[in-house]
This record gives sequence, structure tokens and C-alpha cells, in this order.
Amino acid sequence: MFYQHNRTVYMGRKVRESLKSYLNEREDIKCDYLFYSNRGKKIDRTTINKLLNKYSEILGFEIAPHDLLHFFCSHALESGMSIHEVSNQAGHSNIHTTMLYTNPSRREIISKMDQL
Repeated sequence: MFYQHNRTVYMGRKVRESLKSYLNEREDIKCDYLFYSNRGKKIDRTTINKLLNKYSEILGFEIAPHDLLHFFCSHALESGMSIHEVSNQAGHSNIHTTMLYTNPSRREIISKMDQL
């Protein structure tokens, strides 16, 4: 049995505007999913991995789903969100899980060392 978990994810203005634009372009397509397959079904994990592998080859470095989460968590913290806010948005029930995805940048460490 498939359990569907719903949670609230907050979006900034740029993301909302991009999603509205995307939805306007697919106005004639009726589908319950934001991103869907060419058959109008939910995109599964395998499809996401294939897409990331394709773009990894184009970019010349590997991208995995957890890399995107790591990127979000690190940059959200650098932008001033608290660890609790980032944990909530990442869907983690424990901030220690979020901390595994976050690594301060070299620039950030040097900046803070200069403040000592």
C-alpha cells in the first residue's frame, strides 16, 4: 500500500512566478502532478535518476538527488535561514539529519574566522 504524506513547503517569489509560468504553458494538459511523464503519470525515481544522469554528462560532473538537497540546505543556511527552518523545509523530523547535508563553505569559515 502506498502512503502519501502531505506537507507544506514554502516558496519564494521567484519560484512561485516560475511555477505559474510553467503551469500557464501547460494549460491544456490535465494532470494531477506538477511534473509528469509523457503518459501523464507521476514521474518515478528511475526517471529522475535518468534525467540527472543525462545532465551530469552534459555538465561534466555527477548530480544526484541528495546533491540537490545538500545544495538547498547549505545555501538556505548561508542565506540566513535557521537550522530549524531548513530542517522543516527539507522534510527532516530531526535537525541532526539536516546537519548531515550542510557544510559551511570555505569563504564562510574564513569570514567567521576574521570576526574572531
